[in-house]
Amino acid sequence: MRLEWGTFLVKDAVFGHKTQLSDGVLSIDRDGLRSFLAQDPNLGAIDVEIVHPGDETRIVHALDVVEPRFKVAGHGSTFPGLLGPPHTVGEGRTHRLRGVTVVQTADIPHRLRPTQWDEAIIDMSGPGVEYSPFGKTVNVVVGLRPVSGLTPEEYDTSLLLGGLRAAEYLAKSTADLQPEQVETFELGPVTPGLPKVAYIRVASGTNDVAIYGAKSEAMTPTLIHPNEILDGAVVNLNWGFASERNVTYVQLNNPEVLALYRHHGKDLNFVGVVMSGSGARSQWEKDRNAEHLSKLARLLGAEAAIISWDWGGSSQFDLMLTCQKCEKLGIKTVLVVVEMDQSLIFSTPEADAIVSPGITDEVVELPEMKRVIGGETLYKTGWEAKGRLEVPVRYLMASTNRLGFHCLTARQS
Repeated sequence: MRLEWGTFLVKDAVFGHKTQLSDGVLSIDRDGLRSFLAQDPNLGAIDVEIVHPGDETRIVHALDVVEPRFKVAGHGSTFPGLLGPPHTVGEGRTHRLRGVTVVQTADIPHRLRPTQWDEAIIDMSGPGVEYSPFGKTVNVVVGLRPVSGLTPEEYDTSLLLGGLRAAEYLAKSTADLQPEQVETFELGPVTPGLPKVAYIRVASGTNDVAIYGAKSEAMTPTLIHPNEILDGAVVNLNWGFASERNVTYVQLNNPEVLALYRHHGKDLNFVGVVMSGSGARSQWEKDRNAEHLSKLARLLGAEAAIISWDWGGSSQFDLMLTCQKCEKLGIKTVLVVVEMDQSLIFSTPEADAIVSPGITDEVVELPEMKRVIGGETLYKTGWEAKGRLEVPVRYLMASTNRLGFHCLTARQS
C-alpha cells in the first residue's frame, strides 16, 4: 500500500465570500459552511469562529480536534465508514491542511451522559499554550447545538459528524491545487540485520475510537496497515479527560506510527500495526484479547513492540497482560503510560520499559481571558469559564496524550 500526503501549509484563516486557499491563507465562507452543516436535520444552531495563537481567547467544552482532510485519489473516502462507505483506505493521495484545525464545541444538556463528558480547555495565550498543542494552531471553532428530543446516541453522532464534515469541507477547497509538500508512506522491504518492530494499540472502553465507522468494542484484535491509520480509518469517540483524549487530529498524525515509519530501513524494520477491540470486561475476555494481540505481533515477525493504550481503569489489565504475553514470546516491549495521582492498579514484572507522557493531576494556573468560546461556565464545577482558573492538567486538551502528541517533556535539574 502506497499513500501520499499532499500537505498545504496554512499560515492564517479568515472569513471571506468563498472557501479557498491562496498564498497560505484559508478564506472561509462562514454562511456556506453553516449551510453545509445544517443539512443534518438533527443540528439546530451552528456557529463558526476563528481563533489564532496569541489571542486572549479560551475555548471550553471542546469535544474533538480534527485536521482538515480530503481524499483526492485512491480507494475509499475521507473518514471512511462515517462520511463514505467503509471501504479500505491507505492508498492514493489525501490532501491535508497543516497549521489549522476544526474544533467542535457543544453545551451538553445534563441529562445526556453527564458522567461521560469532561471539560476540555484550549487557551490561545498565557501558560496554557505550553500544555496543549492546539494553543499553537489556527482553530476554526464550530459550535454545534443539536435539536431537542434526541437520544444520547443521536446527539453524539451529530456532533461527531459535524466536526468531520467541517474538516472535509475546508480541505476540499484544495482538490484542484498542487500541494507544497508530498510525503509518501509505504512499507518497503525488510532490511537484514535490523530489528523488526510492531506497534500495538490497546483500545479500551466502549466509546474510544471508531474504526471504519464501527465502535472498536465490536472488533476482535486484528492487523491494520499503518497507512489506514494515517488516512482516516480511525476516529476519536472519547470525550473523557481532556489531557488524555486521543482526538482525531492525533489519530491522523499518530506519533508512534510516524516515528516507526521514519526509522524504517534505517535502524529498524516497521512490520505493521495490531489493534484490539475495547469491550473486554471480564478476566477471561482480557486474557483472550492479550493472547490474540501477542499472537498477531508474532505472526508479523516482531522482535519488539511499542504498546500504547487509550484509557484508564480496568484496561490497565489489558495493557499489562499484552506486555507480559509479548515478552514471554520473546517480543521486547515499551509501554506508554500516563501518570495519575494513583498508582497502576495492575502491573507485571515484564513491564520494565515505560515512557510517561506526563501526570494528569499537576495543577496549572490560567489567567482571565478577554473572550471565551463554547460556553459560559465549566462542566461539573460551574466555574466562570472566562475567569482566572486553577485546574488540573487533565482539563487541558491533549496535554498528556497517550499517543505522545503533546508539549510536555522531562529535564534533569
